[in-house]
Amino acid sequence: MSSPALKELLESALAGEPARGVSADAVVARGRARRARRLRRRAGAGVLVITAAAAGLALPSSPVSVVDAEVAQAPTTGGVRADAVLSPAVADDPVKLEMWEAVDDALPSDVRLVEDSYVYGDTPGPGLYLSLERGDVRFSLSVWLQNSRPDLADYRPCTEPEPLMGESSLWSDCEQGADDDGRWRVVGSDDGRDTFLILDGEPAAVALRWGVNYDGAEVDDQGMPLETKTALTEAEADRVADAVWSVGARHTPAELVSGVDLEATSGAAWAQIEAALEEAFGQLTVVEPVDGEVRASAGGVDVQTGLVSATYETADGVRVDVAVAQKDRLYEPMCIERYGECSLFPGAVHAFGTGDPAAGQAASGTLGQRGTLVVRTDAASPELEAAVNRANVAAMQAVPFLGDEPFPLPDEM
Repeated sequence: MSSPALKELLESALAGEPARGVSADAVVARGRARRARRLRRRAGAGVLVITAAAAGLALPSSPVSVVDAEVAQAPTTGGVRADAVLSPAVADDPVKLEMWEAVDDALPSDVRLVEDSYVYGDTPGPGLYLSLERGDVRFSLSVWLQNSRPDLADYRPCTEPEPLMGESSLWSDCEQGADDDGRWRVVGSDDGRDTFLILDGEPAAVALRWGVNYDGAEVDDQGMPLETKTALTEAEADRVADAVWSVGARHTPAELVSGVDLEATSGAAWAQIEAALEEAFGQLTVVEPVDGEVRASAGGVDVQTGLVSATYETADGVRVDVAVAQKDRLYEPMCIERYGECSLFPGAVHAFGTGDPAAGQAASGTLGQRGTLVVRTDAASPELEAAVNRANVAAMQAVPFLGDEPFPLPDEM
């Protein structure tokens, strides 16, 4: 597939979004059985999306299995989880630490961290991932903090959803409206499996996703466990969102922005991306040099939205496309039709159809809260599949973030 064709696919996500950029997901994967089946079907059709597990980035129960640093005990916050273990990404980050203190205070007293789990810093930027239990029910909770959107009055996902590959919306049981404090609140579910809650009002925006547990006694026709119920009510989630929003209100919008530095990516960093591709595919010839469009600010805050891409050819005549893209809102959808998938939240990828078997191999990975990197070929083989996966992971490590935020990949990758 040529570079212009790839750009058309990604740029189609910008239609109707004049102030926003593009993104795709996959590093912090949901790990749900339903998605695992979808990924297998897409891989069988010649399209592979890297998930957290496939890239070696699953969220394990112990922090020492993903970070080479001392863990820390949670501070006394007034919550009931004083024995919680913090990953270094949380313990060493003032905003994430404030977020954890707020979540700890707001969660019901009978909600506990799963034994041997910890408070995980979900990607660069203000975000947390928690494995929780309440009674005999286990569930996940992701919490993200971002600056408030400048076009809040235009955000109506329930009544004016964006078209998503023939679907009117990914949200079901969707409700929207102003809360008692005038902030914009949206809540909805993903096929009844996960619930999403957005609380947005100057100067901060909070996004929550909480999951439902697996009941091993109930399986589908493929023998996979079904997700059955959640232990967190909307009212309880509202309290968490409100507490985290209060953290955001104590910080400037610029402190709440996290993401890829697209300008640096298309400049000095691109040589490292090319080196990663050549390490995986061998010597490459440039077909379309790196190019793209980057919007550097929104509402006076540097957010860097847009995409950059390039196309190469291997010695065997295989086309290799690579693209780095980023959207403005971490919770809004972006679809790539040729790939047969839409992304919503970080780690939430929704597949439609099986993709195009003639499209070759592809892999994508999440870059922080809003970005993605995609590597794609126009031919398919087991060797190319392995090369695409290697190239995707290695190229992701070469992408710089705004400020001095590192991309948290294990050294052994």
